[in-house]
Amino acid sequence: MSREHGMEVVGSCAGFIFIVILDQIALRGQVAAHGIIYFEYFYFVVYLLILLVAVNSILLNQKKNIWFIQYKDNQLPTVLYWPTLLGILLIITAAIFY
Repeated sequence: MSREHGMEVVGSCAGFIFIVILDQIALRGQVAAHGIIYFEYFYFVVYLLILLVAVNSILLNQKKNIWFIQYKDNQLPTVLYWPTLLGILLIITAAIFY
């Protein structure tokens, strides 16, 4: 992956963060609740994963040999994306409702 492509990914992540922030603000405007509601945890997980995608893109462009990132051209982070997202949401759901 070229350096320009890596910066495009980081720029896209910044745009997605902005969109998610606006969506979360719209949700807070519709729901009159004090504190954090259950659905907002989804936004926090999305923030975390967008940050991890940006960091992954930066690390992939580095010339350092990081086995987790370089293994089969970034296959491990790609394959672990959805299990990570759903696993974190499962843990949050179990912690809140049990």
